[in-house]
Amino acid sequence: MHTPAKDQPTKVSRSSSLPVVPPIPLPGLSGIRRPVFASRSLCHAAALGAIIVLQIKPGLAQPIPPVVPGESADSAPEVITKEPARSKRMAPDDAGICGVKQPPPPSNVQLLVLPASATNQSHKINPPRAEPVKPPWPAAKITNDAISGPLSDINEEIVKIVSLMPHGGGYSVQTTAKQNLIKAVCVAKDSKLDIIPALAKPSFCSSATYLVFLQVILKIEQAGKLSLTAEQQKLLLVANQADGVGVWGRWNANGPGTAKLFHDLAIGENFTDLKRAKRGDFLKIWWTDQIGAREKGHSVIYLGSGTNSDGEDVVRYWSSNMPDGYGEKSAPMSRIRHMLFSRLSNIQGMRKVQGLPGKDVYLQSMLKIDESLKSMLNAVGASGEVKTPLTQSRATSSL
Repeated sequence: MHTPAKDQPTKVSRSSSLPVVPPIPLPGLSGIRRPVFASRSLCHAAALGAIIVLQIKPGLAQPIPPVVPGESADSAPEVITKEPARSKRMAPDDAGICGVKQPPPPSNVQLLVLPASATNQSHKINPPRAEPVKPPWPAAKITNDAISGPLSDINEEIVKIVSLMPHGGGYSVQTTAKQNLIKAVCVAKDSKLDIIPALAKPSFCSSATYLVFLQVILKIEQAGKLSLTAEQQKLLLVANQADGVGVWGRWNANGPGTAKLFHDLAIGENFTDLKRAKRGDFLKIWWTDQIGAREKGHSVIYLGSGTNSDGEDVVRYWSSNMPDGYGEKSAPMSRIRHMLFSRLSNIQGMRKVQGLPGKDVYLQSMLKIDESLKSMLNAVGASGEVKTPLTQSRATSSL
């Protein structure tokens, strides 16, 4: 922040819409002519019996000049410059570190400092009434509340986090959705992940499930069951990695992205048998037989299966779905060609994240080749489980 020199105070003309309040001469204050931070100025003013008014005036072109006790009556007042508040969580920089830049406060909120004498009838000021201004940035971070409390079954923790995720927001795979995902995840000053899912709107399926995955890691860390270094945390950030590159690039890849990550880090098991599925499992669905370059897939979190009101066998899941974005949905088994479940069970394997190669050649190849189901299952340690949904028995759980 640029601060004017002492002999060049920042000045503005008095507003004609406000009455001039006579100054109160006080010893030792007449020489104050330099801009100072509002927090210190307001503390000094309050200590001297001044009245501090928060004035909201829509369309204000310039700040309302404060009248500081001790100024001479014919001198122009100085503006109290306010340093932007340092919140715990600001937008990440290119490296994903919180604390670089914060959205400015609304321009129509001004601080007006009046001397105590302004309370008499001849100089009383009634600030204009206005509706409260809604901040242009997210009002709250849901993550800390969403993942607090003791750790129990990991799958149930996943379901709890899903229940606290945003709703809607739209579905998109365009640049805006990817940029907003980057902003939603950073590493805070305490070297822990800081996640605001509400920033990641619009969203897409793999971004939605990845945000849940990161919150599970943070939850387990807070429970004292896992400790990742700052460098390990940074490897989990989203930075527009290509398919197969880094952790996010693996998760977002065509084919068995999530399952391959689980297998390589040994953080869980991969399987295809619907009878073994539990709500809270990560699930990749393929709508066609193609796996890889020509696939039509969906990254979701499994919530149950059974029959719908029409008697159809269906799978219920949560993800970012077309066209609405975050939310639950169900799909008839007749539409699903393949399913691959990934269950998070050995979270300690995340400590091996620095040992992952920078690129996963197999997942990178999914952009160019068509893979067979058998070869894919071999690659993720789920060999011997070649089953299609249509050959599996009807699930007994209800929706």
